[in-house]
Amino acid sequence: MDVILIAHIFGGSLAIAAGFVALSAPKGASWHRKSGMVFFYAMLLMATLAVFMAAFRGVAPGINIPMGLLTIYLVVTGVNAVRPPGPPRVKRHLVRMCLALFVASGSALLGQADEIPRELRMQTQAVRTMLALAPLAVMVFWLVKLRWRRSEAPHDAKSASRGPRAPRTADTVHPQGALNVQSS
Repeated sequence: MDVILIAHIFGGSLAIAAGFVALSAPKGASWHRKSGMVFFYAMLLMATLAVFMAAFRGVAPGINIPMGLLTIYLVVTGVNAVRPPGPPRVKRHLVRMCLALFVASGSALLGQADEIPRELRMQTQAVRTMLALAPLAVMVFWLVKLRWRRSEAPHDAKSASRGPRAPRTADTVHPQGALNVQSS
């Protein structure tokens, strides 16, 4: 049995599950943060092993090395975008984590389709495609929502005369401790 391949598959499967939990959880809530951290570590495991297998075993190195390195970059910078110090950068976090989840879900559900028996592959094509593309759809939804929310922010003469708003800090929280979801 190939332990590295099993660990890669386990990390990817766990990342996809945790990623979809983080997508469906209220943003900033405890289980969003916890599932997000599981997603982060599982993606690091999966992507690191993908780069290793591509580099040292010759498993499609032309695509797997760049995609693995891109995935590592996306999850590391995605987590750093919402970590203190300084204001959280929600859009940056959203885009990077959703793209990383898309890499994982697209690779597993569409890129490995030849591993699924033909009959089952044909029956599940639509569902697999929708699940693989779901992170991109959620990303677009939240980007539009953040833009809409920002454009609806109250603008009165008094606040306009003071100049631009002060940047948000990590201390800007809801009573439950969830970060405000605003664009920065």
